[in-house]
Amino acid sequence: MTIHCMSPLAANLVAGLVMAGMIVIAVPDLRSTAATLGRHYATLGVSWRSLLLAVLGGVVMTLLTRMQHASDDLGPKLVAGVAMSFVLVAAQLFHSVLDSILMFTGLLGGQAAYTWANWALALAWAGFGNLIGGIGLVTSIRLLQVPHRVAEERAGQH
Repeated sequence: MTIHCMSPLAANLVAGLVMAGMIVIAVPDLRSTAATLGRHYATLGVSWRSLLLAVLGGVVMTLLTRMQHASDDLGPKLVAGVAMSFVLVAAQLFHSVLDSILMFTGLLGGQAAYTWANWALALAWAGFGNLIGGIGLVTSIRLLQVPHRVAEERAGQH
């Protein structure tokens, strides 16, 4: 299970690093803004506040994913994407991958007041909180709501 979780994480981080590099080169005027935004996340540190921001970030992203998969129609998917993205950004929730891209852009742009070590700590702490929110709260509660489906699925596997 760890390999399954880490592969998408690593791929998203590599893609985010490449995107940050492109942003730094293509839109150099954003370097200062990215460094400022990245500093917020890089300096949250390990605290109850940052953990809860990460838990909420995990809840929002998991709900977004569930809402995206709940419909085949484009309209509800767009509404979910816009609404949940707004909540994530407006509340400055702590998300391991999305906030890494901001921190990467600040670091690659050379204007960051934080280090790669700050980023690594932020990634680990946000990832921990995101897992608690996404799996611990949203997914586990969903599984408790449908025990008969879980039992049916397990019976079908034997």
